[in-house]
Amino acid sequence: MKSVVTNEYKELQESMIDRQQELKTWLKGKTNVHLSSPLIDRKKPIVKQISLAWVPAELYIESAGSLSAVLKRKRPDLAKQLDTLLDQLDADTALSFIEESLTYSQRFFRQWASEHNVSPWLAEFIAEQSLRPFLYLLADGSKNLLDSFELQGLCPCCAEPVRLAALDSDGEKTFLCPRCEAAWKLEAPACIHCGENRSEQLVSLDVETGDETEIEVCQTCSQYVKLIRISEAPAENAVRYDLETLHLDYTAQDAGYGEKLEF
Repeated sequence: MKSVVTNEYKELQESMIDRQQELKTWLKGKTNVHLSSPLIDRKKPIVKQISLAWVPAELYIESAGSLSAVLKRKRPDLAKQLDTLLDQLDADTALSFIEESLTYSQRFFRQWASEHNVSPWLAEFIAEQSLRPFLYLLADGSKNLLDSFELQGLCPCCAEPVRLAALDSDGEKTFLCPRCEAAWKLEAPACIHCGENRSEQLVSLDVETGDETEIEVCQTCSQYVKLIRISEAPAENAVRYDLETLHLDYTAQDAGYGEKLEF
Protein backbone atom coordinates (compact mmCIF):
# COMPACT_ATOMS: atom_id res chain seq x y z
CA MET A 1 0.00 0.00 0.00
CA LYS A 2 1.23 3.46 -0.88
CA SER A 3 1.68 5.82 2.07
CA VAL A 4 1.68 9.61 2.33
CA VAL A 5 2.94 9.75 5.92
CA THR A 6 6.57 10.23 6.86
CA ASN A 7 8.58 7.40 8.36
CA GLU A 8 8.98 9.44 11.54
CA TYR A 9 5.23 9.88 11.92
CA LYS A 10 4.60 6.22 11.13
CA GLU A 11 7.17 5.06 13.69
CA LEU A 12 5.56 7.29 16.32
CA GLN A 13 2.11 5.92 15.57
CA GLU A 14 3.37 2.34 15.62
CA SER A 15 4.95 2.91 19.03
CA MET A 16 1.74 4.46 20.36
CA ILE A 17 -0.35 1.60 18.99
CA ASP A 18 1.92 -1.01 20.57
CA ARG A 19 1.70 0.71 23.95
CA GLN A 20 -2.08 1.05 23.65
CA GLN A 21 -2.36 -2.68 23.05
CA GLU A 22 -0.24 -3.29 26.15
CA LEU A 23 -2.49 -0.96 28.13
CA LYS A 24 -5.57 -2.77 26.85
CA THR A 25 -4.18 -6.04 28.23
CA TRP A 26 -3.23 -4.36 31.50
CA LEU A 27 -6.70 -2.85 31.90
CA LYS A 28 -8.55 -6.14 31.52
CA GLY A 29 -10.03 -7.00 34.88
CA LYS A 30 -9.46 -3.48 36.19
CA THR A 31 -12.46 -1.92 34.48
CA ASN A 32 -15.63 -3.56 33.22
CA VAL A 33 -18.43 -2.53 30.92
CA HIS A 34 -21.71 -4.31 31.55
CA LEU A 35 -23.97 -4.10 28.50
CA SER A 36 -27.53 -5.36 28.63
CA SER A 37 -28.54 -6.23 25.08
CA PRO A 38 -32.30 -5.54 25.51
CA LEU A 39 -31.56 -2.07 26.90
CA ILE A 40 -29.19 -0.95 24.14
CA ASP A 41 -30.67 1.43 21.56
CA ARG A 42 -29.55 0.15 18.14
CA LYS A 43 -29.88 3.61 16.64
CA LYS A 44 -27.33 5.32 18.90
CA PRO A 45 -23.60 4.57 19.39
CA ILE A 46 -22.92 2.53 22.52
CA VAL A 47 -20.47 5.10 23.88
CA LYS A 48 -23.32 7.64 24.07
CA GLN A 49 -25.49 5.29 26.13
CA ILE A 50 -23.24 4.37 29.04
CA SER A 51 -21.92 6.16 32.11
CA LEU A 52 -18.43 7.66 32.12
CA ALA A 53 -17.73 5.47 35.15
CA TRP A 54 -16.47 2.75 32.80
CA VAL A 55 -13.30 4.86 32.40
CA PRO A 56 -11.97 5.31 35.96
CA ALA A 57 -10.05 8.58 36.26
CA GLU A 58 -7.06 6.99 38.01
CA LEU A 59 -6.64 4.41 35.24
CA TYR A 60 -7.02 7.06 32.56
CA ILE A 61 -4.26 9.09 34.22
CA GLU A 62 -2.04 5.97 34.18
CA SER A 63 -2.78 5.57 30.48
CA ALA A 64 -1.89 9.21 29.81
CA GLY A 65 1.40 8.90 31.67
CA SER A 66 2.38 5.73 29.84
CA LEU A 67 1.61 7.13 26.40
CA SER A 68 3.29 10.45 27.21
CA ALA A 69 6.47 8.50 28.02
CA VAL A 70 6.37 6.99 24.52
CA LEU A 71 5.86 10.41 22.96
CA LYS A 72 8.72 11.90 24.98
CA ARG A 73 11.13 9.29 23.63
CA LYS A 74 10.11 10.03 20.07
CA ARG A 75 9.69 13.78 20.50
CA PRO A 76 11.95 15.02 23.33
CA ASP A 77 11.14 18.58 22.29
CA LEU A 78 7.65 18.03 23.74
CA ALA A 79 8.86 16.81 27.15
CA LYS A 80 8.28 20.10 28.99
CA GLN A 81 4.73 20.48 27.67
CA LEU A 82 3.94 16.87 28.46
CA ASP A 83 5.21 17.27 32.02
CA THR A 84 3.01 20.35 32.41
CA LEU A 85 0.00 18.46 31.07
CA LEU A 86 0.54 15.49 33.38
CA ASP A 87 1.04 17.75 36.39
CA GLN A 88 -2.40 19.25 35.75
CA LEU A 89 -4.13 15.93 35.08
CA ASP A 90 -5.96 15.33 38.35
CA ALA A 91 -9.16 13.28 38.65
CA ASP A 92 -11.50 16.16 37.73
CA THR A 93 -9.40 17.16 34.71
CA ALA A 94 -9.19 13.53 33.62
CA LEU A 95 -12.98 13.23 33.67
CA SER A 96 -13.24 16.40 31.58
CA PHE A 97 -10.67 15.05 29.11
CA ILE A 98 -12.62 11.80 28.80
CA GLU A 99 -15.97 13.51 28.29
CA GLU A 100 -14.67 16.09 25.83
CA SER A 101 -12.73 13.48 23.83
CA LEU A 102 -15.87 11.42 23.46
CA THR A 103 -17.67 14.45 22.01
CA TYR A 104 -14.76 15.61 19.81
CA SER A 105 -14.68 19.00 21.56
CA GLN A 106 -11.78 20.88 20.00
CA ARG A 107 -13.01 24.11 21.58
CA PHE A 108 -12.54 22.70 25.09
CA PHE A 109 -8.96 21.59 24.40
CA ARG A 110 -8.05 24.89 22.77
CA GLN A 111 -9.22 26.75 25.86
CA TRP A 112 -7.60 24.32 28.32
CA ALA A 113 -4.30 24.39 26.44
CA SER A 114 -4.29 28.18 26.34
CA GLU A 115 -4.78 28.34 30.11
CA HIS A 116 -1.93 25.88 30.77
CA ASN A 117 0.65 26.86 28.14
CA VAL A 118 0.32 23.63 26.20
CA SER A 119 -0.16 23.31 22.44
CA PRO A 120 -3.86 22.66 21.71
CA TRP A 121 -3.09 19.75 19.37
CA LEU A 122 -0.97 18.08 22.06
CA ALA A 123 -3.66 18.28 24.75
CA GLU A 124 -6.24 16.85 22.36
CA PHE A 125 -3.85 14.18 21.11
CA ILE A 126 -2.94 12.88 24.58
CA ALA A 127 -6.56 13.03 25.71
CA GLU A 128 -7.75 10.98 22.73
CA GLN A 129 -4.87 8.51 22.65
CA SER A 130 -5.21 7.83 26.39
CA LEU A 131 -8.87 6.93 25.84
CA ARG A 132 -8.19 4.43 23.05
CA PRO A 133 -7.31 1.39 25.26
CA PHE A 134 -10.66 1.79 27.04
CA LEU A 135 -12.47 2.04 23.71
CA TYR A 136 -10.76 -1.18 22.62
CA LEU A 137 -12.23 -2.92 25.66
CA LEU A 138 -15.66 -1.42 24.96
CA ALA A 139 -15.54 -2.76 21.40
CA ASP A 140 -14.52 -6.19 22.68
CA GLY A 141 -17.42 -6.21 25.11
CA SER A 142 -19.97 -5.20 22.50
CA LYS A 143 -18.77 -7.18 19.47
CA ASN A 144 -21.77 -9.54 19.52
CA LEU A 145 -24.18 -6.59 19.32
CA LEU A 146 -22.68 -4.44 16.58
CA ASP A 147 -24.12 -6.19 13.50
CA SER A 148 -27.64 -5.44 14.78
CA PHE A 149 -27.20 -1.66 14.87
CA GLU A 150 -29.06 0.61 12.45
CA LEU A 151 -26.65 3.55 12.35
CA GLN A 152 -25.59 5.49 9.30
CA GLY A 153 -22.10 6.92 8.92
CA LEU A 154 -20.86 6.24 12.47
CA CYS A 155 -19.16 3.40 14.27
CA PRO A 156 -21.87 1.71 16.38
CA CYS A 157 -19.45 1.44 19.27
CA CYS A 158 -17.55 4.76 19.55
CA ALA A 159 -19.27 7.11 17.03
CA GLU A 160 -16.16 7.56 14.84
CA PRO A 161 -17.13 8.51 11.25
CA VAL A 162 -16.94 5.41 9.03
CA ARG A 163 -14.24 5.42 6.34
CA LEU A 164 -12.71 1.91 6.20
CA ALA A 165 -13.82 -1.60 5.35
CA ALA A 166 -12.20 -4.93 4.48
CA LEU A 167 -13.40 -6.71 1.36
CA ASP A 168 -13.15 -10.51 1.26
CA SER A 169 -12.88 -12.75 -1.81
CA ASP A 170 -16.69 -13.01 -2.00
CA GLY A 171 -17.10 -9.24 -2.03
CA GLU A 172 -18.52 -9.07 1.49
CA LYS A 173 -17.59 -5.99 3.50
CA THR A 174 -16.54 -5.88 7.13
CA PHE A 175 -16.41 -2.32 8.41
CA LEU A 176 -13.44 -1.54 10.63
CA CYS A 177 -13.09 1.31 13.11
CA PRO A 178 -9.55 2.65 13.55
CA ARG A 179 -10.54 4.39 16.77
CA CYS A 180 -11.96 1.54 18.86
CA GLU A 181 -11.15 -1.55 16.74
CA ALA A 182 -14.82 -2.46 16.30
CA ALA A 183 -15.75 -4.65 13.34
CA TRP A 184 -19.28 -5.09 11.98
CA LYS A 185 -21.30 -5.94 8.88
CA LEU A 186 -24.48 -4.63 7.32
CA GLU A 187 -27.43 -6.97 6.91
CA ALA A 188 -27.64 -6.16 3.19
CA PRO A 189 -25.35 -4.30 0.73
CA ALA A 190 -25.92 -0.56 1.00
CA CYS A 191 -24.14 2.73 1.52
CA ILE A 192 -23.00 2.84 5.14
CA HIS A 193 -23.59 6.59 5.18
CA CYS A 194 -27.10 6.99 3.75
CA GLY A 195 -28.54 3.51 3.17
CA GLU A 196 -28.59 3.77 -0.63
CA ASN A 197 -28.88 0.22 -1.99
CA ARG A 198 -29.07 0.74 -5.74
CA SER A 199 -25.91 -0.82 -7.15
CA GLU A 200 -25.61 1.79 -9.90
CA GLN A 201 -25.25 4.47 -7.21
CA LEU A 202 -22.42 2.68 -5.39
CA VAL A 203 -19.38 2.72 -7.62
CA SER A 204 -15.60 2.57 -7.43
CA LEU A 205 -13.84 5.86 -7.94
CA ASP A 206 -11.98 5.76 -11.25
CA VAL A 207 -8.51 6.44 -9.89
CA GLU A 208 -5.28 4.49 -9.59
CA THR A 209 -5.37 2.87 -6.14
CA GLY A 210 -3.45 -0.36 -6.63
CA ASP A 211 -4.58 -3.96 -6.51
CA GLU A 212 -5.05 -4.07 -2.74
CA THR A 213 -7.34 -1.08 -2.34
CA GLU A 214 -10.21 0.84 -3.89
CA ILE A 215 -12.49 3.73 -3.01
CA GLU A 216 -16.23 3.07 -3.05
CA VAL A 217 -18.28 6.23 -3.45
CA CYS A 218 -22.00 6.86 -3.16
CA GLN A 219 -23.45 9.03 -5.89
CA THR A 220 -26.48 9.76 -3.69
CA CYS A 221 -24.82 11.22 -0.58
CA SER A 222 -21.30 11.91 -1.95
CA GLN A 223 -19.59 9.98 0.83
CA TYR A 224 -16.93 7.30 0.48
CA VAL A 225 -15.40 4.22 2.08
CA LYS A 226 -11.83 2.97 1.62
CA LEU A 227 -11.82 -0.73 0.81
CA ILE A 228 -8.89 -3.04 1.44
CA ARG A 229 -8.81 -6.44 -0.18
CA ILE A 230 -7.39 -8.81 2.37
CA SER A 231 -8.21 -12.40 3.28
CA GLU A 232 -7.95 -11.74 7.00
CA ALA A 233 -8.32 -8.27 8.47
CA PRO A 234 -8.06 -8.36 12.27
CA ALA A 235 -9.89 -5.41 13.80
CA GLU A 236 -6.84 -4.56 15.91
CA ASN A 237 -5.03 -3.68 12.67
CA ALA A 238 -7.66 -1.13 11.63
CA VAL A 239 -5.62 1.89 12.72
CA ARG A 240 -2.64 0.60 10.72
CA TYR A 241 -4.79 0.03 7.64
CA ASP A 242 -6.20 3.53 8.03
CA LEU A 243 -2.73 5.02 8.36
CA GLU A 244 -1.44 3.21 5.28
CA THR A 245 -4.37 4.40 3.17
CA LEU A 246 -4.44 8.11 4.04
CA HIS A 247 -3.66 8.85 0.39
CA LEU A 248 -7.08 7.42 -0.49
CA ASP A 249 -8.78 9.93 1.82
CA TYR A 250 -7.04 12.78 0.00
CA THR A 251 -7.92 11.26 -3.37
CA ALA A 252 -11.59 10.90 -2.49
CA GLN A 253 -11.80 14.40 -1.05
CA ASP A 254 -10.06 15.93 -4.06
CA ALA A 255 -12.72 14.27 -6.20
CA GLY A 256 -15.45 15.92 -4.14
CA TYR A 257 -16.47 13.09 -1.80
CA GLY A 258 -16.71 13.13 1.95
CA GLU A 259 -15.77 15.89 4.34
CA LYS A 260 -12.19 17.08 4.57
CA LEU A 261 -10.44 15.27 7.40
CA GLU A 262 -7.75 16.86 9.54
CA PHE A 263 -4.77 14.58 10.24
